[in-house]
Amino acid sequence: MTEAHRAATQSVRDIVWVVNGPSLIRAPEVAHREPIAAESVDADALDRFLAARMQRPDGRRERRVGRYFEHLVHFWLAHVRGVEVEGVGVPLRSGGRTIGELDFVYLDEIGDRVHCEVAVKYFLQVRRSSGSNFPGPNPTDSFERKMARLFDHQLPISREHDDPIDRREVLVAGMIFRRGGTPDSPSADAPPALLATDHARGRWIRAGELGVSAPAGGISSPGAVAGAVVEKPFWLAPVSDAPLLGLPALVEHLERHFTSGRGHPVMVSLRDERGEEVERLFVVSDRWPDR
Repeated sequence: MTEAHRAATQSVRDIVWVVNGPSLIRAPEVAHREPIAAESVDADALDRFLAARMQRPDGRRERRVGRYFEHLVHFWLAHVRGVEVEGVGVPLRSGGRTIGELDFVYLDEIGDRVHCEVAVKYFLQVRRSSGSNFPGPNPTDSFERKMARLFDHQLPISREHDDPIDRREVLVAGMIFRRGGTPDSPSADAPPALLATDHARGRWIRAGELGVSAPAGGISSPGAVAGAVVEKPFWLAPVSDAPLLGLPALVEHLERHFTSGRGHPVMVSLRDERGEEVERLFVVSDRWPDR
């Protein structure tokens, strides 16, 4: 199956995940989303919309998860909700230089002019001697850093550098990956203030624990008999037609990855006998979050 066809079969599942899934954060600015049914999405129109935007100038397909997420939000606003989208990635300039951009500006159903910032983020909770306990797969990123940029820069910037805005809102999705019963498990300290209590959850392990029945669980999970490596940009809803490997073969595949010198974190979807996802897992190098 080609990547293009895979995207076509996955796009409706992903937009439903974007709209119906839980917010990663809690704040008064979190955008309200009325749940949608897959049947309410014109799959052909969505696939054409994405095809026109996911092709890079060099001819390769866009793989950035955040960019894919933004395109899905754009389609939801314009073609599912049917609101007037005035601008996407609106650049803001001051003194002849670009100082930022607005993700979306749209007129809602009652005519309010809305500035909306969107993001999809994945963070792994880990006990650290310094820095955030919620870094990203790239440990230079963190939950706190993203929240500071979102609420201290991205949302307020439209107050001074754009036409009047009636409402500012955020749409932030993603997952928090945790450990259990291991030395680098976080303490029972309170989570970050802006983290939603009902956020989507997964688990993470180190490469050296893949085949081990360790307190972190190894690669095994209740009901899991197989798994799939989750390729970008399809980190949203479970990929319905992902190639599955039995757990021993999956462990071998991942061990080769981490001994090859690349060592970047890998997202895995663990599946039951019916192919349904039972757990989302991040596998990181034994050195992560050190670099």
